[in-house]
Amino acid sequence: MSKKTWKKIRDRITNIGKCRYCSKDMVNTDSFVAFLSTDKNGAKEKAHHDCMKKDDQVRAEEKTYE
Repeated sequence: MSKKTWKKIRDRITNIGKCRYCSKDMVNTDSFVAFLSTDKNGAKEKAHHDCMKKDDQVRAEEKTYE
C-alpha cells in the first residue's frame, strides 16, 4: 500500500450555530444536543447541554407546584 501524501486535520473547530436557550455561539468541541425541530433556516436547532438541563429542571419544578 502506498503512503498518504496528505495529513488529516485532527483539531478542526467549527461554529455550529447559536444555542436555543442562551443564544451564544457554539463550537463543535462544546457539549451540545441537537433537536429534531428546525429553525427558520431549516437547520436543526442545537443547545448547550447545561442550558437544556437547567431548562428541564425549571420546567419540572413548575409542574410540581400546579
